[in-house]
Amino acid sequence: MKWIVLFSCVLSVLISRVYSQGLIIEFFRQTANNLTSPVNEVVVDSTSIDRLQIVCKINGISNIVKFNNIILNRVTSTGSQVPLVTMQTDVSTRPGYQTPYLYPGSGITGIQAVGSFSETDPTIGISIPFSSLSCSNADSYNCTMSYGYAAGPLDPLLPGRAEGTKNLTVSVQPNNVDLRAFNQSSSLPIQSPTGTVATNMAHFMIGQVVKLTCKANLGTRSNGLISWKKSNIVAGSDMANYIPNNNEREEGQVVANGCQFEKTDSIMYNMTDQDAIRTSNNPLQFQCYISIPGSSALLPETTMKNFFIKVYNVNEPTTGGLATAGSGDAGVIAGAVIGSLVGIVIIVLLVYFLWYRRRAAGDDYTTKEEQGASNPNLAPEPQYAQSTKKGHENRAMDERTDSSHRYANDSYDRKDRHDRSDRNGQRGVGRRNLALDDDDEDYHSRDGSPTMNHSTHMGIDPEHGGIGTGV
Repeated sequence: MKWIVLFSCVLSVLISRVYSQGLIIEFFRQTANNLTSPVNEVVVDSTSIDRLQIVCKINGISNIVKFNNIILNRVTSTGSQVPLVTMQTDVSTRPGYQTPYLYPGSGITGIQAVGSFSETDPTIGISIPFSSLSCSNADSYNCTMSYGYAAGPLDPLLPGRAEGTKNLTVSVQPNNVDLRAFNQSSSLPIQSPTGTVATNMAHFMIGQVVKLTCKANLGTRSNGLISWKKSNIVAGSDMANYIPNNNEREEGQVVANGCQFEKTDSIMYNMTDQDAIRTSNNPLQFQCYISIPGSSALLPETTMKNFFIKVYNVNEPTTGGLATAGSGDAGVIAGAVIGSLVGIVIIVLLVYFLWYRRRAAGDDYTTKEEQGASNPNLAPEPQYAQSTKKGHENRAMDERTDSSHRYANDSYDRKDRHDRSDRNGQRGVGRRNLALDDDDEDYHSRDGSPTMNHSTHMGIDPEHGGIGTGV
């Protein structure tokens, strides 16, 4: 009897171990019309309206009488399990009684619980919109179930436990490239949209060098490459693969950005004479695009970018600013040149206008000699006798002489209050030389008494005011 009991216990353990792996997890893609197909890899598509189903179900467990509880978990990168959905048959007042129950807080937009109830063949799972998927959903999913089974119809109910795990591969295709251009003569970027379309090309001269930098989002394809194409010199031909020399290419490293990868490559190109003779319908054009080795999957158009260049000869006139200092600076330079020319024209016109106006007003400038010759009524310049006296008187005389010479015309015009005419035989009768009279005070002694008569000093006849020979 002891041996029989021991054998039964060992058999029970063996059966429990056999059934411990009796669950499987499957992935399905469900279309809008509810058609499903199994998938092994999920590719993120933000524009898709399809859904991803992750379903857990029994696989090969026999003699099951009733399941007690089944639950689907997501296993994080740290190994912790996050419950997603559950169903149970034990307590009718608890969540998930005979119907799938979705745990709150999954953080997945649009997630739904799916499954069906059966005491011996339950299924449970979740449904996620493809548009909500990201590479962070690429985790392991674990499903566990507790149940009761019997070896035979009359045998007692024994506890059992089953488990299944499967990894979900979520791929993010390359989805974007960013192409920027630099003129190496200025190292300034050429601002978009210049060069991005054939109707707004970047302008370069022969001999100038352009640097094109392409930054690619590779998604989860860490083996993605950046490739280049160049327009053919023959119009109408397809673009050809372009492989620059080693010294004309800068290949960057693949860098992880969360669960996705990025890469940046650059090439440099020197404008040639051949580029300058291209026709308008076949401009110089470069294209950077992403390629995945070993993959034939079609990538979106956003994974390729073009750059258009119009190349000019040195002596050829251009219709737009050259990209020597960025597309914006060319316009500034052209505007400065035009503004300078306009300013010169305005200045010339202003000078001519002022000259013409002065001439029309009758303004003219003549010398003293010209004024004397043309005006017979103008008194001649006075002649003074040379004084033989020295000292203070001579210095005063010298000062008066300089003053009279410098302001001859003014002195006679302003200070002559009498008739200058010589028609009566007299020369300037009653005329006073105010320019000299103003400084009579210079001829006094230190005590204030006059030292000499001013008329005597100047050799002027006090009676007639005539100029003498001096005393």
